[in-house]
Amino acid sequence: MRDELPSNHGLPDFVVKDAALMPKRDGRVSITEAQHAALEAGAATGRSLLVVAPTSTGKTHIAAWAIIGALARRRRAVYLVTHRALARQKFEDLQRLLLSSALDKNESAIVLATGDEVVDAEGALPAAPLEARLLVATYEKYLGLLAASGIPSDLKSVAVICDEVQIVGDPTRGRNAEILLTLLRQAKCGQFVGLSATIAPKDGDMVATWMAAKLVRVANREKNLAFELRAPRTTYVTTTDDRRIRSEAAKVARYTIAIVRELKKSRERLPIIVFCATKAETYELATQFEGMPAQQYSMFGGEAESNVESLLVHLLKKRCAIHNADLTEEVRREIETKLSRGEIDVVFSTSTLAAGVHFPIATAVIASWRRWSQTERRRIPISHAEFHNMAGRAGRLGVDGDQGLVVFACDKHEIDEARTYLDFDATEPFASHLDPNHFDGLALQLIAFGFCTDEQSLMGFLDATLSAKREIEINRSGIDHWREDMKDALAELGRQEFVEGA
Repeated sequence: MRDELPSNHGLPDFVVKDAALMPKRDGRVSITEAQHAALEAGAATGRSLLVVAPTSTGKTHIAAWAIIGALARRRRAVYLVTHRALARQKFEDLQRLLLSSALDKNESAIVLATGDEVVDAEGALPAAPLEARLLVATYEKYLGLLAASGIPSDLKSVAVICDEVQIVGDPTRGRNAEILLTLLRQAKCGQFVGLSATIAPKDGDMVATWMAAKLVRVANREKNLAFELRAPRTTYVTTTDDRRIRSEAAKVARYTIAIVRELKKSRERLPIIVFCATKAETYELATQFEGMPAQQYSMFGGEAESNVESLLVHLLKKRCAIHNADLTEEVRREIETKLSRGEIDVVFSTSTLAAGVHFPIATAVIASWRRWSQTERRRIPISHAEFHNMAGRAGRLGVDGDQGLVVFACDKHEIDEARTYLDFDATEPFASHLDPNHFDGLALQLIAFGFCTDEQSLMGFLDATLSAKREIEINRSGIDHWREDMKDALAELGRQEFVEGA
């Protein structure tokens, strides 16, 4: 930890004095190495950065400082996050922190944009959300807003803060994220600040170069995490400060419910978050944990919805809860409030609580580290990045105890796969999402959104993508061979009458 700010931090005085905006200990500044490095590199003064640092190193404050710096320079700020629930939480947090100090108490100056809603702080529908001084949005919604309004040719007056920027490598959402970042790059946004805990070193270098950003890399977590992999005959343990994998005697509790009951006996291990693969699993494990009969749960109306409400009432009385996308926004926020206040000991959650939301979690139990793959028709291990995003919810700064704990288990035939999660440098590299065999779909999307109009603009867009940068590194001929593929894609779209004159 650092007890002083870098001399060139660039933050307004009100930030330094406000304990909610500037972490303090015993009345003095107390910031992490990642926070100090980001400020020193220009996060609050308009420099473009990619900050790669472990979970619980204070990246949320870095985002807030970049936003405040942009507002102080009379620029607009856009804060992009991965999930709707996270966008709502950040929107409410930033209202509380900045409405009076940085936004002149103007409730129309801050806007939330997700697939659920587009509203300002007054709850009104803004006429021009892209013109808001501060826009908090999901990646896909911001891309949609740009498609609807038309991307400006010049975004020099806009600072874009991209949380969980490793989404650009996600197998399902990565293409849209890459399209969005390419558009920002082409329009030369005034400042780009990318934040990630789980981006591979080579990919971090590539993204930073691609976005003309300074790479700020911090390897160590401020608060240590201990990991336990419970196999049938051995428990494998490691920590984020040591990193050596050691073998210990096997633990008796190896199945999720038994593990949680064991951990709950120790107050220093509370609260516990149990990450489940599906919504159904949250209900199944919560009812098993409390010894309740299994039922069919859903929030789609009728008796099942009533059962969910009854289940929640029963669980909360026992300091237990569930958290998943079935629940209404109001119910989720009530559970999150109780969790923040220390009124819940155990919460069974899907990954809705894994994407950067800050709660005082001491222990994370990964109930399912395999997920069903529709493509492969089998359960496959989740990515290293997703696993460590979930694990990183434990042992947060400001939570009691010297270190957080992460526990997961495996069968004897899964040991080799499970042990890879104990290698903190094993993050999977990005895969390219722009496949020449599917240029017809890409071309249709770009033309429909109004981002491109013809072969020339499509090739200009392709040339600016991260995928092109990767292709150029491995193929001496560059991306010239893509031109014929794009011509063929446009011709096919013309034959199908999707595109006129192709």
